[in-house]
Amino acid sequence: MLQDDPVLQDLFSRIAAGLSRLALGGAGLLAPVFLVSSLVIAFVLWRMRRPGVGFLRWALPREIWFHPSHRVDLKVLIFSRILMAASSLLAIASATTIGTRVSELVGATFGKIAGEPAVSHPFLVATLVFLTADFCQYWSHRLTHDWAFLWPFHATHHSAEVMTPITVLRRHPVDNMFCDFFTGIVTGLLLGVILGVTVGPVPLGMLAGLSVSFYLFCLLGGNLRHSHIWLSYGRFVEHLLISPAQHQIHHSCDPRHHNRNYGLILATWDWMFGTLYIPRGREELTFGLADAAGEKVAQPHGTLVRFMVEPFRASIRALRRKRPAPRLAIRGGDELSVVPGRQLEAAVLPVARAPGLFRGLDPFARGGHEVPPDEARSVHGGPAE
Repeated sequence: MLQDDPVLQDLFSRIAAGLSRLALGGAGLLAPVFLVSSLVIAFVLWRMRRPGVGFLRWALPREIWFHPSHRVDLKVLIFSRILMAASSLLAIASATTIGTRVSELVGATFGKIAGEPAVSHPFLVATLVFLTADFCQYWSHRLTHDWAFLWPFHATHHSAEVMTPITVLRRHPVDNMFCDFFTGIVTGLLLGVILGVTVGPVPLGMLAGLSVSFYLFCLLGGNLRHSHIWLSYGRFVEHLLISPAQHQIHHSCDPRHHNRNYGLILATWDWMFGTLYIPRGREELTFGLADAAGEKVAQPHGTLVRFMVEPFRASIRALRRKRPAPRLAIRGGDELSVVPGRQLEAAVLPVARAPGLFRGLDPFARGGHEVPPDEARSVHGGPAE
């Protein structure tokens, strides 16, 4: 069994230590190795598409990198990086600690009933860890869109009008902490139960280090998700994996794209729960906040102060509202307002519009079908990458 094999345990511990140094030393997706890999992919795309301009002019256009929206990205990066790093570390610690303790408890109890664990191979264990973590990432992201009091904080990310790899860090500290803690705690609990039943007690270092899938995701163009460079994986693969193009669609102002493609790595959760959108070809996208008709609204986060303060005001107003599910954060007069919206039926593929495999377990139960206007959402989220 895995927990009885000191060689395998030592191997996973070494992998964990190496990956952790790489992540923490290079700010995750912005680590030099991931930036270089994305630049190489962009160069290949430039050579294939021959856009008629030089590579640097095409890949790093001045109008994007010097755009006012990107300047806010840089200010947010400097201001909130320490808080974001701290919350991420605490989330990792909570997931691994909770997962380990619960797996020990459940594993001991289950072992008395059923004997040997059902899974012992390290790569099967790694797969369970990955699926559970990615599932929780999907739901933590979706809740920031579906819960009215959380959307104003997540809207700071969607208010980016141009996108560069730095936009991945354009997040309000509250949004970042909620996602990190939700993912950390829920992932830890689910992993503890799943691994306790199927594997038995699992070493702490192993739970902390099974992040190879994330590094592969980063190497294969993860930084292009927040960029102007379109990279689609094709219709078949995009049922399984979220491509950079699909995440750009998640940021789009077009009503067809509202509330779609929440997944981090796997597209299967979007497919199951009816939020998958697969483009038939390249689409022209406009980024930023928009109303239900797809019209862009005034930038509510044009300065660092507004970026940090405005979401609190909007969230408090959302909590005070008596009618359910306010939908969209937009500018109204001198304040950020939360107003009802409307979600259009989306998903270009019949299979994506069909009820998901687990649609009955979806608390929002959209399944890609038409939704009554009073229950629908507009923009990228809101009751509300």
